[in-house]
Amino acid sequence: MKHLILLFLTILPPAAALRAQSSQTIKLHPQSKTPASLSQFGGAAAMNDRWIIIGEYGNNQGATAAGAAHVFDAVTGKHLRHIVNPKPQDFALFGVSVALSGDHLLIGAIGGGSNGQGEAYLYHAGTGALLRTLEAPSGSMEFGVSVALSGKTAAVGDQDADLGSGEKGAVFVYPDVLANQAPQVIVPADAMPGDEWGMSVALSGRFLLGGSPSHDMEKGAAYLFDLGTGAQLRKFTGSGNDNLGRRVVIAGGRAVLSAPGGDWPVADAGIVRVYDMQSGIFAWNLAAPDGHAGCGHGFSIAASTDHVLVGAPLKTEPNSGVAATGSAYLYDVRSGHLLKQIRLPARKTQDFTGYAVALNRGNALVTSLLADETGPNRGLAVLLTGQAARLGAHSLAVRGASAPGIVDARHGKFTERAINPSGYTVFCGSLEGAGASGGKTAGVFSSMTDGSYADLALTAGMDLTSLGMAGVKAVSFQNPVCNSFSMGVFQAKLAGSGVSPANNLLLLADNGTEVYPLKRTGSSDPALGNAVIASIKQVLQGSKNDLGPAVLVHLKTGAGGVDKSNDSTLLALKTKGDVQAFAREGNLSPPGDNFGQIHRAALAVDQAVFCADLISPKLTNQGVFILNTTTNAKEMLLRKGDAAPGVTGAVISAFLGETVDQGNCVLMRGLITGQSITPAQKECLWRMPIGGMASLVARTGTQVQGMGGGITWSKFIQYWTVGGTQVLVHGKIKGPGVAPATDQVLWLLQEDGSHQVLLRKGDPLPDCGNLRVSVIQQIAVNTSHGRYTVRASLLGAPKDGDQVLLAGRTLGTSIALSSLRQPFPRLRKGMAYDGGDGVISKLAGFSWTPLLPGPTGAGANGQAQALNFQNQMVLDLGFANGINEVAVLNP
Repeated sequence: MKHLILLFLTILPPAAALRAQSSQTIKLHPQSKTPASLSQFGGAAAMNDRWIIIGEYGNNQGATAAGAAHVFDAVTGKHLRHIVNPKPQDFALFGVSVALSGDHLLIGAIGGGSNGQGEAYLYHAGTGALLRTLEAPSGSMEFGVSVALSGKTAAVGDQDADLGSGEKGAVFVYPDVLANQAPQVIVPADAMPGDEWGMSVALSGRFLLGGSPSHDMEKGAAYLFDLGTGAQLRKFTGSGNDNLGRRVVIAGGRAVLSAPGGDWPVADAGIVRVYDMQSGIFAWNLAAPDGHAGCGHGFSIAASTDHVLVGAPLKTEPNSGVAATGSAYLYDVRSGHLLKQIRLPARKTQDFTGYAVALNRGNALVTSLLADETGPNRGLAVLLTGQAARLGAHSLAVRGASAPGIVDARHGKFTERAINPSGYTVFCGSLEGAGASGGKTAGVFSSMTDGSYADLALTAGMDLTSLGMAGVKAVSFQNPVCNSFSMGVFQAKLAGSGVSPANNLLLLADNGTEVYPLKRTGSSDPALGNAVIASIKQVLQGSKNDLGPAVLVHLKTGAGGVDKSNDSTLLALKTKGDVQAFAREGNLSPPGDNFGQIHRAALAVDQAVFCADLISPKLTNQGVFILNTTTNAKEMLLRKGDAAPGVTGAVISAFLGETVDQGNCVLMRGLITGQSITPAQKECLWRMPIGGMASLVARTGTQVQGMGGGITWSKFIQYWTVGGTQVLVHGKIKGPGVAPATDQVLWLLQEDGSHQVLLRKGDPLPDCGNLRVSVIQQIAVNTSHGRYTVRASLLGAPKDGDQVLLAGRTLGTSIALSSLRQPFPRLRKGMAYDGGDGVISKLAGFSWTPLLPGPTGAGANGQAQALNFQNQMVLDLGFANGINEVAVLNP
């Protein structure tokens, strides 16, 4: 065992006591019955919303270095209880490792047990009750050198374990630590004797991350495992004498790995590496700018969705006259930037500040192993609350700030928002202030010029003579959409000269250079025999840059020969508003019957999917069709009365909704009828590649694939087709073990036909202290690259922290790595953020539009999107100081 325990040290003359700290600093001291020097208070630490646990592995109560641990209130810092070794024996080192999950506490004792091979102890942090003792399995040598907890799952590392093929190390996993079950043993396939596998271990739900700091001649490595399958998912490797994997952490879908032998900024100064778990892509090297050889940067690490905290206990300040006082460094996890260096006052040689660190929701804990504040070398921990993070959001507009292009007007309430593939946005909002008089009470704003700022596109009350409408002005704006690189569109309600309810809606485009009209109600169109547009029912936009939007309109009866038999039309427009292609009620359909009413449409690139009635017998009088918006070609996909795909003895009785993705795959929601079909079983989702065969994805009243027997679908809330190969469904379920608190899932049909539940109502979230998902509030999906985000509330969380943003990706990984497609927390309400201008405030809420699924449940159907393929979102952010802004954020 190397460089692990500092038990008996050469102590230099003591330094002065710690100076008084700010109001945001709380000191935590050991409260032992038999206080002693060198008790190693601060040898390990963990923290969550409720508890702080600090190990004191050199405590001599009961036996020499038997060890102990201390429980503190995470909010007040009050000492709550002192937990002593339940089996005191010399050098048991109880408290050398600690872990927390909810109210459960796991403590390692590497010298405990009858043979001194180690033990680990599970406690209730609130009561101090011992719940279970984990004894060292056969072959163990230092069982408990590392411990981890996530919900009911526990992991215990033993870096020197010999299971019959040399001292490679091992990690022992207890899927239900409260059950009396033998552990699952995890050892990498390429482990070698001396690797020290298990010196560090981290758990997050089904994922286990462990370190082998001596692997491959001290280069070091870390391994990510899926505990659901036991499969190794990733291996991260070091170089030189990095000792990568000395410490490991999982937070926010990131793997954070220390390499205390890393060579930056000088040789052997130590670095910490951050990787994206889902992609395996390296993100940042975190290095102390004042690091020196042997400073131990990375000896300890902690991470959250916002921060990484790194201890460097051997850090020596230049010209200070004292050595190894230690230090800690707080980094921004999104950018890798150093936010703060934490030094404790009145330092002396070998204080070892940074020996252990912990993080939780902006609160940072740093231990100083041999600080003298309560006695020589007794140890100390300092809790620094309210450490702000950097959100990394690009603010486009702030409520109350000056609105561009309008003198003396300020931004008011923001309404609808949309983002394009480049991260450019179009959004609507009200205006306030003196400049908002004269009807200038609303505006539409656009960053289509270059994305760096949002300029005024159009304001209410502005005369539209320049657009060919003298004496006409806009009074309100709605429905922004910008799904192509080249343009965004929005609608304006009109008033003024000659304006009536028959011609008061205008569809406009913004290409970053100009704003211009596309279509207006009350206007005639030559492509439709001079029929007049009576209303605009739906506006859709695909990603093809040389095409405009698709518009579902109703036509005015009378003009241009329009009557009730031909008054609905789907128009595919060119970029300047001319008609490129169309499907019209009353015209001939692909099966030979005339189209009836066109109900709705969806668009991703240039293939518009639409549902229309057919002039035919009742049993076959509806269908789903494709309109090629470039060539005007039409094709029927499915028809009412067709045999229901995947359901024997049933036929399609109605269509309820449709969507299409960039891979030209269509997803349809419909009803079936048949002799054996009950009302609970009549709703289906079918997937159909354009030019291919339809297949059943899911059906109400039938088994949810990938879940326990008897669990069935009861309702489809929202659904998406992804990348031409996958389907996402947000739905309600029922069956054995399903309660109101667990009756919703986000479910994935994968490209090989297998299934996975990505998120379920009631799931614990390890990065949120194992609080459970209460309500799945919103889901946004980019269907071209499989990126998705979920806004969810947290059960039992304080009001100022009861909401979380999770992000995931269904594409970009192989089936072998598909467990990494689940979402990870990236943003939580209640976290304090620095906007970059020194203004720090807690996040009070976030949302995107639309707030609720549409009536059909079809997602990403060509209407406004909040998430693009680059993982950029346009959000409405609210802060506790009253600031409300529209911003683009990469979660």
